[in-house]
Amino acid sequence: MARGVGARVWICLLLLGAAGHLQAQEPPGQERLFTVILKGNLTTSSQISPNPTGADPLLLAQPDAGRFTIESYFGYGLELRYRLPETNVAIGLSSDYIQTSVDRPFLPVNGDAIPAHDEFTMIPVEATGYFIIPASTRVFGIFMGGGVGAYFGNHTFSVGNSEANAVSMKPGFGIHVLGGVSFKFTDRFTLLAEMKFRDLQFESVNAFSGKTINYRGVRVTVPQQLNQNVHADGMVFQLGAAFSF
Repeated sequence: MARGVGARVWICLLLLGAAGHLQAQEPPGQERLFTVILKGNLTTSSQISPNPTGADPLLLAQPDAGRFTIESYFGYGLELRYRLPETNVAIGLSSDYIQTSVDRPFLPVNGDAIPAHDEFTMIPVEATGYFIIPASTRVFGIFMGGGVGAYFGNHTFSVGNSEANAVSMKPGFGIHVLGGVSFKFTDRFTLLAEMKFRDLQFESVNAFSGKTINYRGVRVTVPQQLNQNVHADGMVFQLGAAFSF
């Protein structure tokens, strides 16, 4: 077993070494200023912070103002990056698509807490400035960056078969910082790994169609409007494949 694992490690090292050797042997070509990056990302556990002035009594009654946690969730995104000629500076414009859900208790106007389900769709649009560390080589690169973002989203809340659809959404704005490394296989193809901290947030107002809903054959009185400030503040890990032109 150990011998098999060791063989796989040696094969990976040989492949990486061969790719780096081929890259080093390529004659310097024209500088490629534009890069398109396809990314997959993982956001660590995040807290969702409902608006404490919302109509949901559960949010008002809980000591933590109704905050609840969403476990790690995945997303994907696309970025266009431009490197300023003959500098170590680049700028990028990116967008991600993230979808996740969580089950939690909900306290109606009358009665005990009942199970509820939240679904969140989040679309961050971010502008980022990058600085490529001078110690980087033609094959291996280290970079850091930061920027601003506009965060759009959608929230659906349901209890049993009854759904409180979104009636209004307000995007949020925030900042982010990141660091990462890159490995260039050829003059055009690169793999990247990044770690990002960002303040993703947006506001959502949801409403049931009536003052009562049917939950397992029982009429339950619910607040007609639910206000939430969705605030996902987790750490983001990203892997990307880049094509330069």
